[in-house]
Amino acid sequence: MYLLSSEQLAHLLDKSALGNSCLPLIEGQILDIGAGCGSITDRYLAFLRQEHLPNGSSTQVFATEVSRNMVRVLRRKPGYEVFLTGSIAEHHCPPVWGDVAKLGLISCLNVLDRCLQPWTLLSDIRRLSLKHSCCPILIGVVLPFSQFLEAHVKHGSNASCWKWQCSKAMPERITYPGVGSHLLSFEKHAGSFARFVLKKAGLRVARFARVPYISAGDAVSPLYVLTTAIYVVQPTTDEELGEMDRVKVGKVQDNSAKGH
Repeated sequence: MYLLSSEQLAHLLDKSALGNSCLPLIEGQILDIGAGCGSITDRYLAFLRQEHLPNGSSTQVFATEVSRNMVRVLRRKPGYEVFLTGSIAEHHCPPVWGDVAKLGLISCLNVLDRCLQPWTLLSDIRRLSLKHSCCPILIGVVLPFSQFLEAHVKHGSNASCWKWQCSKAMPERITYPGVGSHLLSFEKHAGSFARFVLKKAGLRVARFARVPYISAGDAVSPLYVLTTAIYVVQPTTDEELGEMDRVKVGKVQDNSAKGH
């Protein structure tokens, strides 16, 4: 799989554009959700400085993955702490919610369209970022957005964690005007996803990129090339969400009064 070059990552993580720093550093440990074989995760490490790790910690990366085979690959990497899970809830990934961890980046690339509970995952990502001083979040989605649960997710399999972990979990759907339509432009989909999904989840877009997603194919095609939207997002605080809700209620009341 190929998604981001080091140069593209440097541009996305360059905090000088956000008014925070002059260097594209990851100031803490990395949480990579759905890390796969770790090829992109390894690229993140070039932007991590050892002095930003918690005192005495040898863990550079926390990685989650639902495939047992990929977990075995990831656990062979030095500095990785790996969890066989499709969730980042406290009881599935306790270390990242503890007081010892110090996250500098949360990455969730091409996961939301293939996970069972994307809204729950986005909510946990927001809460976790707030806990870690509003650390930056990278979210990647293939557009047009189309949810697809692989067989091991829908029915459970010994090759993944889904059989025992999510047997009673209720699937969640992401939808927005025109979702999945190939008649709309990439820009329309990217804007709608930001407005109707990320904003609804309490995440504010800071930067954005359009990148190719190249993955291994099959007998029909040796390679598949899709288009991915990469969002650098920041969490909205509970106070900001409350104020947004009050504004919405006020507008509804004003429109109702005008109608009478």
